[in-house]
Amino acid sequence: MNVEKTQKKTETPNVTQMIISALKGNKFERMELIKSPHKLVRQAVLLNQKITEDEIQTVTGLKTIETDVLVKISEKMDWLKSYKTRYNLAVNPKTPVWIAMKLLTSLSKKDIRNISKNRDISYNIRLEAIKLSLNT
Repeated sequence: MNVEKTQKKTETPNVTQMIISALKGNKFERMELIKSPHKLVRQAVLLNQKITEDEIQTVTGLKTIETDVLVKISEKMDWLKSYKTRYNLAVNPKTPVWIAMKLLTSLSKKDIRNISKNRDISYNIRLEAIKLSLNT
């Protein structure tokens, strides 16, 4: 009985082990750990020196990603240089409205028009996109 408990304990990594993996892990580990229920683990993935722009674009495109990850990504100017990252953040339903609205102005007219017609996007963001498309 004690052997079974010990085996289960070693099979499931604790938060500290997951944070270490998030900071030093490969792409596969980062993509798995960014979906972790533990906020510290998700934040550690974003601190990994090996994380690429493509991975950030993938993460911002995930509809199930937690809001804290999207907020952290939106704070890093190096990641916001990518148009796809800005677009994904603007249309992701988990992105806070104030961040999405701020990013709308940096998108192309065509994308703003598409956002204004997309019913899957928050009403407030669509309304702002309509205003922006009328002004240009």
